[in-house]
Amino acid sequence: MSNLPPQQPSPYGIQPDQGQPRQSKSNSMLILVGVLLAIVLVCGGVLAGLLLPAVSAARKAAQRMSRSNDLKLIGLAIHNYHSAYKQLPFTIVTNSNGEEIGGWRVGVSPFAEGQQQWDNYMSNNQSRDIIASDPPASFQGMEAAPGDTNIFALVGPNSAFPPTPNTKVRFSSIVDGLANTAIAIELPNRSTNWASNDNMTADEAYAALQQLEGGDVGHLLMADGAVIAVVPDIDQQLFNSLITINGGEVIEEMVGM
Repeated sequence: MSNLPPQQPSPYGIQPDQGQPRQSKSNSMLILVGVLLAIVLVCGGVLAGLLLPAVSAARKAAQRMSRSNDLKLIGLAIHNYHSAYKQLPFTIVTNSNGEEIGGWRVGVSPFAEGQQQWDNYMSNNQSRDIIASDPPASFQGMEAAPGDTNIFALVGPNSAFPPTPNTKVRFSSIVDGLANTAIAIELPNRSTNWASNDNMTADEAYAALQQLEGGDVGHLLMADGAVIAVVPDIDQQLFNSLITINGGEVIEEMVGM
């Protein structure tokens, strides 16, 4: 709807009405302008009300894509790590005294555009404190505090990331198939410092999924590097089966594919 005043006759083509008081014309014009302004304000408010949900949905979609892309970069870093060392990164690294000195996130950082973080970690006697607030960009949570990440390894005795320190796992150990096995999860409602050894069991990750609100989703990183969205109402048995590396489950039959 146009907010321009209606087109008026040319003052050169008609004589003014001498019988109508000037004050009456002025009042009419003020009333007309007021009506037009009211229409513009009402239409603008309705338009804003219609646009806001669409803008919010677009923003959420863009955030999900960014979160998914970050997780894909982490998956690529894990594959490059495996190519270099013929194994997945240790879930937890300990020194000869049994002290925890690092974990899988720090381990893959040189392959995730985090060479500077790795160099600082090594040059400071493997101190995670020196890099705690400066993660590689792909680990930094979108709405998390500086240095915090939303990405967790899925830890369990029968997963690609076992809970025991210095335990070697290769892709060849994942007999259920790389495409059928989830190794990490991204959750917008959970965060931890990226240099920590905080990870999640299957039960912890599933419980966090149930607490997602507003139609939000988590993301699973599969062992083949693919990233899939996972919704809160996923069947728990299916979720647990995705995390095991040699459970023998047929995922296609479980989801009816």
